[in-house]
Amino acid sequence: MVNPPLLTLFSLTLKQLADKVAAAGYYAVVPDFFHGDPLTSINKLGDWRKNHAPEQAVEFAKPVIQALKEKGITKIGAAGFCWGAKVVVELAKDAEIQFAALLHPSFVTLDDIKGKEQKRMLMSTNAHKLM
Repeated sequence: MVNPPLLTLFSLTLKQLADKVAAAGYYAVVPDFFHGDPLTSINKLGDWRKNHAPEQAVEFAKPVIQALKEKGITKIGAAGFCWGAKVVVELAKDAEIQFAALLHPSFVTLDDIKGKEQKRMLMSTNAHKLM
């Protein structure tokens, strides 16, 4: 499962990443966590976050994860870009996923990732250039 970055300019990179994951033989899904309402200007972040809290996205992700399990998928990983990193961390807290990749994470605190048993991979802000 791939969680999108805040600004829509990375949407092509997101699709390319999902295609690469699928081409490697994995089942890749990219749910619309923004419900058709992506952030289009960083200046509107405060207002946008009122309707797009990471906690809401976690609840949105749970039925997606359940559907993957019903397909027989037993190991689930998630990649979270920017805002999506917080969503992925929260999913890892509840052991909803077995692997978490955080790419230029936002809104993630050290306490969020301390002492967690799930595997994680943290990548730098330039990680998207590798894709």
